[in-house]
Amino acid sequence: MATITRSAPNPSLTRIVNPAVKVAVTRGWGPLTDQLMVLHWTGRKTGTAYSTPIARHEHHGQLFSITQAGYKHNFRGGAPVELVLDGHRRPFTATAVDSPEIVGQRMRALLDILGPKRGARALATKIDGDPTIEELATYASNQGTVFLDFEPRHDGQHEPGSANATSR
Repeated sequence: MATITRSAPNPSLTRIVNPAVKVAVTRGWGPLTDQLMVLHWTGRKTGTAYSTPIARHEHHGQLFSITQAGYKHNFRGGAPVELVLDGHRRPFTATAVDSPEIVGQRMRALLDILGPKRGARALATKIDGDPTIEELATYASNQGTVFLDFEPRHDGQHEPGSANATSR
């Protein structure tokens, strides 16, 4: 039986580092552009524009990210977003998938692809042992973990981002 614990970065440190990371990813600088992307979205209740750097993963050609952050609620049922990938801002639809079984499967796939150490870091966790999909699903359910699926949008919509988006 594996032990899985959350290992989130310090919020104070994140507030300091995120602006610099956003600039680097947006401009396509350095090795972080392969591991991160910048998510631009509009809050569903406030209408406020936000942007934040998030982990960048791909599995069988599907772009996704895994998160426990509160902004995940904006993407239930799908929402238009923009992602900065490789220094280019592009339109997508983000959909939050919160089925523990599916999230557990995606987490397991990430661990298999990245290896135990890098995979655990990508999942913002510490993992002792080799967790099963069921253990990962239980963790996801307990922690409110979702994955955000990103589908390219080709409909000409240009929302939700703006040049003066608020960091989150």
